[in-house]
Amino acid sequence: MNRRMLLIGALVSGVLVTVVTAISAAAADRSPRSHQPVTVIEALGQEDFEPNALIFSTFRFDPGRSFPHSGDIVRLVDHDRSEAAPHTLTVVRRGQLPTTFDDVLFGCEACEAALGAHFATDPPTRRVGLEDGLNAPGDSMLIFNGQVTGGTLTAPAGSVLYFLCAFHPWMQGRLVVG
Repeated sequence: MNRRMLLIGALVSGVLVTVVTAISAAAADRSPRSHQPVTVIEALGQEDFEPNALIFSTFRFDPGRSFPHSGDIVRLVDHDRSEAAPHTLTVVRRGQLPTTFDDVLFGCEACEAALGAHFATDPPTRRVGLEDGLNAPGDSMLIFNGQVTGGTLTAPAGSVLYFLCAFHPWMQGRLVVG
């Protein structure tokens, strides 16, 4: 009889554990999920050059559009396949984004300003204008081959921060702050 009671008790306990686990899992699926506290933006691609014939670049930001929240860390990571290409994540006004070939090569004033700020010191300054966080045109982060840097996003919810690489202004993206 005791053996039978132990067996029944074990079966009831097993059923209860299964039911409680299923209810907990269902409740977890319905609970709101918190946002990711780190947004990673990668510099990807490669560049080739053949004198008097070809300049070819597939440099790009991935993702080109992100949806971080104010207070998140925005991390810039160099994962391109070039050994010598530095990159920046430089916040600009939408109207400062180059839209033509000539703009990319000759007319990017925001790029010149960012590079001037980064290279005003030796060694170069890796973070420009981020004293109060990543939130305004002129804020810029610089990385060299294989490096990572980041900053806290302090722009208010509803803001859109447009950015580019000051070295490669066709690399463009935006942060839509949630």
